[in-house]
Amino acid sequence: MIGQSHRTAAAAPRGAAAVIAALLAIGVLSGAPRPILAAWSSAASSGHAADSVNGKRTYAAKCVGCHGETGRGDGSRAGMLLKKPADYTDKRVMSKWTDEDLKRAVREGKAPMPAFGSVLTEQQIADVIAYIRTFSR
Repeated sequence: MIGQSHRTAAAAPRGAAAVIAALLAIGVLSGAPRPILAAWSSAASSGHAADSVNGKRTYAAKCVGCHGETGRGDGSRAGMLLKKPADYTDKRVMSKWTDEDLKRAVREGKAPMPAFGSVLTEQQIADVIAYIRTFSR
């Protein structure tokens, strides 16, 4: 018994060290800014990191008609809307919107944009947000 508890006690510090190392790596214990943690959390919860290449395909299929090829809000259907679609090239505006804000708008809609939460998967939404972000870089 004594030998067995000794092995367990010896393993605990190594396990704790691994946990601490992992927390340091993701920034929890280093005081990393929230956006870094949010990005890690978002990627971890979806199982895959957002992919702007896949997002471009989704954007072309679902968004380009209103938001336009270059994200300026000048798509072929934009003129028919009472409110101009968002201009994703405006760095000042885009810097105010978090990825979660954008995901919520895609999922739930934001007049006049319809909700896409029942049409797109969470991964597709994350991918299209990654692609939208490329317009304001």
